[in-house]
Amino acid sequence: MIRQLVIDTIKDNIIDRYCDFSGTISRGAFWRFMLVEHLIVGVCLTVLGLLSLHSALFMYTIGIAFALWFISLMALTLPNLGAMVRRLHDTNNSEWLLLLGFIPYIGILIVIVLLLRGTKKHPVGKSSVETFEEIDLFSDEMGSNIQNLDSSSTVVRTSYSRTSIIATIILTAVSWGIGVYSFSSAVDKEIDAYLQMQPGAFMIMAQKTLGSDKAITSAKQVVTDYYTYLNKEQYQVAYRLLAHREREKYGTYDQWVKSVKTNQNRQISSILLQGVLRDDDDVDHISFDMDFTDKAYPNRMFVKMIYEHDTWRIEAIVPYDQKYEDR
Repeated sequence: MIRQLVIDTIKDNIIDRYCDFSGTISRGAFWRFMLVEHLIVGVCLTVLGLLSLHSALFMYTIGIAFALWFISLMALTLPNLGAMVRRLHDTNNSEWLLLLGFIPYIGILIVIVLLLRGTKKHPVGKSSVETFEEIDLFSDEMGSNIQNLDSSSTVVRTSYSRTSIIATIILTAVSWGIGVYSFSSAVDKEIDAYLQMQPGAFMIMAQKTLGSDKAITSAKQVVTDYYTYLNKEQYQVAYRLLAHREREKYGTYDQWVKSVKTNQNRQISSILLQGVLRDDDDVDHISFDMDFTDKAYPNRMFVKMIYEHDTWRIEAIVPYDQKYEDR
């Protein structure tokens, strides 16, 4: 039932009338076309969404989703415009009214209202096509001899049409729900894994960028060791973990010691990965967001690491709200 509805709708609106801006289309046929389009998209969204839950397939499904979106946008623009133009013709309106859709906020609503209007043509005795469509929005089983149909025949046609549409609407809603939920869950899972430096699609990309699966862990350990040494007052060891740029900020070693003493005995509560970069000089950088257990300012720090002299060093440590000033 749904299969035949999909086949007929695609044939009538895409295959047979791909770029047809003449003639008319009934309200029922038009909205069935819109419904079938959303059903197909929903099914694709569901399949790709479920596949995206697997980290190994996540980036591939994202790429396929964008490719399908672009292809469908290019392929269906003309059939959709043609259907809308024919729908406006069917209501005795000009196709130029579609330009109302460019009015901010309310333009789309105006166009939708126009597309929802009943047929204003082809009166058939006392009962017009418009009246028939008002009774059954999704049925266009009508012809010039509709008056000769007995009531039972009309009910059967209308019932079949309503059953098909209701089933299609439910399937479309379910497929969109599953697809959106799956994609949302997959994205949240991958972002969380990335921040926590756990295996995942984004983490694999980061490791490929750096050319090592241990670089991020090593850089994180340097940050942890730095504050461990500070808390133990092993300043010379901690100072050696700083890159040249960070040392220059303080001028001399003594000035650095005087500055960092205020940050002693601060315990790290979390270190989250923010980003990785290999610059134009093939130098690797890693940045972290770091939180302390206490609430003293600054409670969150931005830590930038650089790989120099065959080891990871701290290139910059600044309060999180000043991280853009330091770049």
